[in-house]
Amino acid sequence: MSTEKDQTSRVWKIIRQIAEISDQDDYIYRGEPKCYDKVSSSLYRKYKKRIETSDTFDIIEVIQEEILVEARKGTPQSDDFEILSEFQHYGGKTNLIDFTTGYPIALFYACNSIPTPMFLYIHAN
Repeated sequence: MSTEKDQTSRVWKIIRQIAEISDQDDYIYRGEPKCYDKVSSSLYRKYKKRIETSDTFDIIEVIQEEILVEARKGTPQSDDFEILSEFQHYGGKTNLIDFTTGYPIALFYACNSIPTPMFLYIHAN
C-alpha cells in the first residue's frame, strides 16, 4: 500500500522530469483538472451535445456571438478577443483555449481538482 510520503515522492519525481524536459526544448503546456474527450474549450464542453447534434456547422460561433452581444453591454472594451479573455478570466465559458509556456502554471490548473485524476499536455513548439 502506498504511503503519503511515497505519493509525494512520486509527484516530485514527475515534476523534476517535466522540468528536465522543459530545459531541453521550447514547449507549450496545458493543464486540465480531469480527462476530457479531447483538448477543447470550456464553451465547447458546456454545449457539447447541442454542438454535436446541430445542423449548423458554426453553432459554437453563434453561441459565442450571443455571449459577446451581452458582454459588450457591460464593458467599454471594443475588441472581441479582449472581451472574451476577460470574460474567461472571471470564469465565463468561451471558445478560447489556454496554453502557457510555463509548466508550473499548467500544473496549477491540472491540480485544481485534486484528488481526481489530472492531465498535463506538453506540446513542442
